[in-house]
Amino acid sequence: MTERRRPIMTSLPVFATMVVAVGLLILAAIRWREHGWGASVWIAVFVLMCVIRMPHLLRNRANVVIEAHKNGTEKILLAGVFLTMMVLPLLQLATGLFAFADYQLPQWAIGTADDPSSSDHHK
Repeated sequence: MTERRRPIMTSLPVFATMVVAVGLLILAAIRWREHGWGASVWIAVFVLMCVIRMPHLLRNRANVVIEAHKNGTEKILLAGVFLTMMVLPLLQLATGLFAFADYQLPQWAIGTADDPSSSDHHK
């Protein structure tokens, strides 16, 4: 049996998703000052995760799938996880699209947190 490698970009939707993701990453990196250091950490971890996964992705392309057991439910759940954990935060960082949903905590809630700079903390 001849070894046949599957291409990484197997379809137009996968290729389009990659192009959009790279574009959003670039926009998010440009807007880092608007979001602060936390957003920069998220972007760096996102890029690092992709770099770490790439060798495994390339190595696993050579695997021949004899019988796949993926059903529609699994594909929908995986798409939902990817959308909510990667796409929506990246979309917010790149465009500010969800700024309408920003929420300011009430003062009483902020006061319930342990403030290390308070004088009571150092007693």
